[in-house]
Amino acid sequence: MRKTSILILISILYSCANTRVVKPLPKGKTEFGITYGGPTIGLFGIVMPVPMTSVYGAYGINDSLTIHGGINGTAMLFKTALMDLGATYQLISPYNKKIGLSVGVLANLAIDSRERNFNLYPQLDANIYKFYRNEKGLFYAGTSNWFVLKSKTIYDQAQPRN
Repeated sequence: MRKTSILILISILYSCANTRVVKPLPKGKTEFGITYGGPTIGLFGIVMPVPMTSVYGAYGINDSLTIHGGINGTAMLFKTALMDLGATYQLISPYNKKIGLSVGVLANLAIDSRERNFNLYPQLDANIYKFYRNEKGLFYAGTSNWFVLKSKTIYDQAQPRN
């Protein structure tokens, strides 16, 4: 029953998203990284990833809380600054080889330099994770949701409600 419950939970939380920090860093630890992923398209004679090329940094405030931020490199090619600032908090620590649970809250900021537009997209993440191979590996599953706050799209159309 327990394994079935875990599989059901993983299925519910399944999504395709870029998670900066799944497990909070230890207090005082700093981490920098580069992400590359997402779909690729042919544009201007080159194959490039859209929109998931970014650099980020993270810092452990304490063993349960990490702050992090990043900037999207691919968006900059299209004259848009897409940045994220957020924090990840560990709700359940994976002691005795059990599953850990973390949540993340982020602000995604988009600034279009061509039309001087600014957009804010709040984001909420939830992750379950488990270490394996004596904590050398980490398996995780999570969900990530961006929220659109504007009532109209960039084409002045009503925002669809899901």
